[in-house]
Amino acid sequence: KMLSGRLSKSFRRCLLQRVFSSGRPPCGEDDPSERMRDIVENFSKQPFHDQDGLARIRMFVSNAVSAFQDPTKAECVSACGDLSGTRALREIRERMRADEEGRTILDERPRFRGEAINFNYLGALPDNTFGKHYWNFMARYDFVPEERPLVKYIADMELAYILQRYKEVHDCVHALLGFGINVEEELAVKWFEMIQTGIPMTSFASIVGPMMLKLPALRKLNVDYLPGVIRNAKSCKFYMNVYYEKHFERDIYEMRKEMGIVM
Repeated sequence: KMLSGRLSKSFRRCLLQRVFSSGRPPCGEDDPSERMRDIVENFSKQPFHDQDGLARIRMFVSNAVSAFQDPTKAECVSACGDLSGTRALREIRERMRADEEGRTILDERPRFRGEAINFNYLGALPDNTFGKHYWNFMARYDFVPEERPLVKYIADMELAYILQRYKEVHDCVHALLGFGINVEEELAVKWFEMIQTGIPMTSFASIVGPMMLKLPALRKLNVDYLPGVIRNAKSCKFYMNVYYEKHFERDIYEMRKEMGIVM
């Protein structure tokens, strides 16, 4: 859970029925400002707006220690990402603004939430589509998009959106790369994200995560997964510039080829 940054299983289950029975179209048509309402409200109710840099460092250290001691504390893991990633988020914004699809994402601010994703529709897509692969992943592990903790420590709402987007498309990366959620596979995804985004918490996970592995799993990560992951991360399209909601019906093998992902 530390590596995936998910909320509790009980919270996930209470959302499943609503999400999977949604009758809405695959991609929401609401106003971009409305898509940010929960993030704006989450930030505005926090008591730390006027804190200086030192206070934020202390807050980061406190959350990092808690996350290390108890990796199931998703809120602490999420807070560490919020408090440490500003520079990387600015660089991600520059890369997204320089790309047509990335600019569209920033302008429209789509969200991977139950109101915008029709899981019944995705489950009925052909087996070779990206949407069906994403649905298979979410259904197999009993996941829902809402389980990602909201960003709350970032005042720049565009940067806050980028970090929230990073969290919400994490499962799309699993589907694209074909990885499950055991520790070594989650670490492989974190390596991919680390190389592509530079977000500090991905580095933290990549360093701490292997400590949880037994020798066979560690060997599998280093020998079977990381060489291909590193090669793909360095050469493929920047995954934050993919408007995944508009690619659900695409053949996933063609999508991987177009992005430069070699399986």
